[in-house]
Amino acid sequence: MDTARIDGFSRGKSTISFNYLMHLYEINYNLFTNLITKNKKPLNNFFMFGSTSIRYELISSSKYTNIFKCYFEYKNTTHGNNCYSIKPHIIFILYKDAALLEAKSLNQSRFFSSDINEKLKINLKVFYWLKNIIKKSYKNH
Repeated sequence: MDTARIDGFSRGKSTISFNYLMHLYEINYNLFTNLITKNKKPLNNFFMFGSTSIRYELISSSKYTNIFKCYFEYKNTTHGNNCYSIKPHIIFILYKDAALLEAKSLNQSRFFSSDINEKLKINLKVFYWLKNIIKKSYKNH
């Protein structure tokens, strides 16, 4: 039995990928908490970051975790009070005690998918999304 290969990953490659994923969770946590601390209470409401309106929907909260959705909200300029949003199928899990932010697609949550490449892909997209929001905000000031 080859103990260096487990579930299609070599031990070295999966260790690097896992460490990179954990580092990405830490960075995303810091970026997201940076967004939240610059705003008043965003719970179950929208908050502005620069000119960007972001909707924050808390799904569940406990002493150690917050599970929520977060997405852009756009105002409909032609109909006054109407607004619409683009909801990505991403659920965020904020681990307060470990200072990590994990992003999962609904599909990953439903089927408990554990493919590390898919986790890397979705969390890397969240990293670029958060970084872009912060970058746009500083450009507008």
